[in-house]
Amino acid sequence: MAVPQDKEALLGLIDASFEKLAAALASIPEALARERSLPGHAKDTQMSPCDLVAYLVGWNELVLKWLERDTAGHPIDFPETGFKWNELGKLAQKFYRDHEDVAFPQLLQRLDAAKGAIVAAIA
Repeated sequence: MAVPQDKEALLGLIDASFEKLAAALASIPEALARERSLPGHAKDTQMSPCDLVAYLVGWNELVLKWLERDTAGHPIDFPETGFKWNELGKLAQKFYRDHEDVAFPQLLQRLDAAKGAIVAAIA
C-alpha cells in the first residue's frame, strides 16, 4: 500500500479501508464475536473478533490522546504510559482487558466514533 502524499489521499484511504473493515466486521454474528478464532497480537495467543475491535479502538483512542496532549502542550508517553515500544503485545492484551465487558455492537460504535474523531482531526 502506497503512503498517501497529501491530506485528501490520506482521508480517502482511511475511508476506503474503514468501509471494507466495517463491512467485514458487520458480517460477524454477535454470537460468534467472543470466539477466540484469530491469531492474537502477542506470540502464541488467540483473540476474538471483539478483541480485534478492542485493539483497534484502543489504538485509535490512544492516537486521539496523543493529539489532545500535544495540543495542550503536555508530554506524551509513547506508546502509552507503562509500556515500551517492544511491549506492544502487552499493550494489545491491555486493550482486550479494557473492553472485555463491552458488547460487540458497542465496540463497533466506539470504533466508528474514534475513526470519525481522527478524520476530523486530520481534516
